[in-house]
Amino acid sequence: MNSQLPLAILHPRMPGATERAVWLIFMKHITFFGDNIADKIQNRINKLKEKGVDTAAAEAALAACSAKKTEAASSIQSAEDGILGIDFNATNAKELAQAQVQAIQRGNEAVKSYHSCLVDVVRSLKAIQKPTQSPSATQE
Repeated sequence: MNSQLPLAILHPRMPGATERAVWLIFMKHITFFGDNIADKIQNRINKLKEKGVDTAAAEAALAACSAKKTEAASSIQSAEDGILGIDFNATNAKELAQAQVQAIQRGNEAVKSYHSCLVDVVRSLKAIQKPTQSPSATQE
């Protein structure tokens, strides 16, 4: 994973450029760690399948997370492309900075959505793993 952005985005004429670069790197790392979590979830699903547990709902939810991951990655890439394509000699630096901030906010929301989806899958797996006791079994 390449988390290095060109130093050109840290141009002093662009207000808040350093913070935007840090957010982009942070979002890339979160997406990378989300991939690791998704791999672990898939391993857990495979183990439960081997035990004969019905994991169809968790698999469908994980597939939905894959779509959200793609959306997050494209949002991050779009924000990065917007930052890298800036003309630092432009007279409308404030508008460019605002557009960058909005692109990063969209990427941030997409990353949050991806993470939330993974959390929901983990919760559904935990619910599958905990067998519910019937009332007649507890009265014996």
